[in-house]
Amino acid sequence: MKLLQKGASTYTWVAATVSAQSSATYQLATDQLVMDIGGFTGSDPTPTLSAFKKYVRQGKIHYFISNGRGSF
Repeated sequence: MKLLQKGASTYTWVAATVSAQSSATYQLATDQLVMDIGGFTGSDPTPTLSAFKKYVRQGKIHYFISNGRGSF
């Protein structure tokens, strides 16, 4: 969790994950914003791949945390 908190103030989201359930764990542990791609059931609006890449290029997202199933 310390990696997510390091320099957190310079990012809009300290990380992005593939579900709200996953992001909630990190968000509660760090008290920082974490982007949940797809929300709780996968039905929430998500950024397009090009929009996601743009966020990364702009330095808005620091890390991507995979769920370990090759979903991204």
